[in-house]
Amino acid sequence: MTHAEFAAKLLREAANIFRSVGGGDPASDAQTEEFAQIFEHAADLVETDPTGSLERPTGP
Repeated sequence: MTHAEFAAKLLREAANIFRSVGGGDPASDAQTEEFAQIFEHAADLVETDPTGSLERPTGP
């Protein structure tokens, strides 16, 4: 297992943890789902392009 594969696995586990803590408060559930999606997206990036870089947004 490479470092990138391991990092992606950890990110996906974190996404699962965020999803498991929801329940009851719709605003909180929406936020935890958003966090889960962010972690999954990061896992996808690490898996598909482990040496890629993020572009910084321009503007204020």
